Amino acid sequence: MDDSINRDARLALDLALTIRHDGEGGVADDLSEAAGLTTWVRARPEALPGAGTYVADDSALRAVRDVRAAVRALFARAVRPGEPSPADAARLLPVADAVAFLNAAAALTPT
Repeated sequence: MDDSINRDARLALDLALTIRHDGEGGVADDLSEAAGLTTWVRARPEALPGAGTYVADDSALRAVRDVRAAVRALFARAVRPGEPSPADAARLLPVADAVAFLNAAAALTPT
């Protein structure tokens, strides 16, 4: 069985993992500020065109964090019946809202 995942799936997983437990009972968020998004994007030049020169602003940070929230909600749904991560379990979007948000965002993206 091939355990590899495609580049797009890897990118979605990497985005979801930008928020996680910090190992001390709190939450670590790689996207707590625009500089964190800049670093995250630049670390993925093979998946994100223009990554090498990308500089995030607050608007881009909000947009990416919104996508991340939707992705995390769907991942939490996918692992049921297990509990969602305590890192954001209390603020997960309803599944229908997450799907609608991601579909709307995808519709804005040229293919």
